[in-house]
Amino acid sequence: MRIAHKQSPLKAAKTHDKSSNKNSKLKIVTKERMRIAHKLSPLKAAKTHDKSSNKNSKLKIVPHKIVSTVCEGDVVTLVGEAANGTTAYLGSDLNLDEMDGYVSTYYRVDEEGNTFPRAKGSSYKAQCALFAVPIKQNDDADDDEEDGLDGEAETDIISEATVERVKDICVKFAKNFENNSKKWPDTKNKATFGYVANTKYSKLVDLIGKHSTYDAVAKLYGGYFDDGSFSDIAEDVIPLYFHDGENVERAIKELEFRHRN
Repeated sequence: MRIAHKQSPLKAAKTHDKSSNKNSKLKIVTKERMRIAHKLSPLKAAKTHDKSSNKNSKLKIVPHKIVSTVCEGDVVTLVGEAANGTTAYLGSDLNLDEMDGYVSTYYRVDEEGNTFPRAKGSSYKAQCALFAVPIKQNDDADDDEEDGLDGEAETDIISEATVERVKDICVKFAKNFENNSKKWPDTKNKATFGYVANTKYSKLVDLIGKHSTYDAVAKLYGGYFDDGSFSDIAEDVIPLYFHDGENVERAIKELEFRHRN
């Protein structure tokens, strides 16, 4: 009976199960300890850090300068320029809508209204970001008075106070561009404030063209179109963004259409 019990299939199976469970638990614990030990190993951490450092050191730095142009009507255009003259792509990855004062992104145009290429010979169009700049009333006149100039005669000169406000926007834009802009493989974008391209106010229509300027003005004065009061200020507003001689009544109709659509 003792020998039969010892050789019983049921007893043998139970003994095997216990032994298997014990061994499997031992293997799991051992693997877990090895995994933790390996994970916490100083040598492993050092090698991982070295690989990361080597990867970053191999990245090609692509520097950009943020160049601004100040326009009448309290707006400024921003362009990212690389060292080789290529202008930066301003895509949705920048989340510009989250930046204070952002209006929209437009294509840049020359004096004849033709779009600039991003680079010489490129089929891609150069872009600029348009921002509304909060300029305090009489900033320019105050600067002119300090210089002993006639404020009214020199109001087309961009004041130092305005330049500082523009610079602040450029610095924030540069940080955003550096962190979020589209990159080529194995490259890293760097961006800094470059310069204000003009000393006298420009006309927005000269920088982005007539159709885009209509769109921008419709966005800037949306509240006036909502309550139907834009026509009351149109004769003062239209000349800020367009050249003298622009048909105000026709411009109002075009702007109302842009606002609705």
